[in-house]
Amino acid sequence: MRMINEILDLLKFYGGLERPLTLLEIFRLLSNSPPLAEKNNLLEIEKNLDIFIQKGLVKSEDGFYFLPQTATSSLKRRRQDLLLDEKWRRFLKSRFLFSCVPFLNFILAAGSLALGNVNQDSDFDVIIGCKKGRIFTVRFFNILIFGLFGIRRKRIDHKENARNKICLNHFVTSESYKLSPPYHKQWQELYKNIVPIYGNKYEIESFFKSNDWVGRTVDLENKYFRTKTFNKISRFIEFLLGSFLGDVFELLVKKIQIARIKKSLAKEKINLTARIKFNDEELEFHPDNTKIKELLEKTGLRY
Repeated sequence: MRMINEILDLLKFYGGLERPLTLLEIFRLLSNSPPLAEKNNLLEIEKNLDIFIQKGLVKSEDGFYFLPQTATSSLKRRRQDLLLDEKWRRFLKSRFLFSCVPFLNFILAAGSLALGNVNQDSDFDVIIGCKKGRIFTVRFFNILIFGLFGIRRKRIDHKENARNKICLNHFVTSESYKLSPPYHKQWQELYKNIVPIYGNKYEIESFFKSNDWVGRTVDLENKYFRTKTFNKISRFIEFLLGSFLGDVFELLVKKIQIARIKKSLAKEKINLTARIKFNDEELEFHPDNTKIKELLEKTGLRY
């Protein structure tokens, strides 16, 4: 019974994304659910899906499964997959820029890129792991580097202006690796799909261990991941800012950034569900959760 409910919940969630799933995708996603991980069986899942189809609870088209009320099709999914491949290629072209950022521990791809529900105007959400005591320095150099290349998404960027730009909205240190609650089904599904693309393996493993509520183990064998490599630019900056001078620089850029953040927030109406943090351990800027709330309503899950 537990597996039956999990399968239907999964199809309901991805139905809200208008993204039907293959049998192997359902198997992979269910295998990341701790209560089912050891009991999962591909044949059993397929058997349950066949029963759902006979009862009219699930539809199947060209190897894709979805709920009858879902506004999607296998053709739409295949077109989205082509776009997703293109988005990944564009995103990975900018990966070398992250290697130029000093005191950076890792980069994780999140949002629509990780979930797969991209569209033409999708940007690239990332979670950035930082060395403790240097979080504002890491943000400063990310803003500088990606701004110089014109691929940093700004708050004023929307739709086509945000297309294929890097959204630098979440920075964490080892003290804040465990993401903030709520720890319920919808956030589990949203964060279950985050993809490591670059960084220190130990730090990435620590991040996933800290977030055991997500219900998955880290996969550093995925085709997108690259281990953190030697970079002359970042190493030189780390050498210069590794001690007292670095502490002074951190305090300076912290003061400037917080002043600008507060000024920006003062101009905007922030709702009560906004996820805004700016301290020495975590920087998170999700001032408008409307899209997430709309997504959760479509997937039948509460915020």
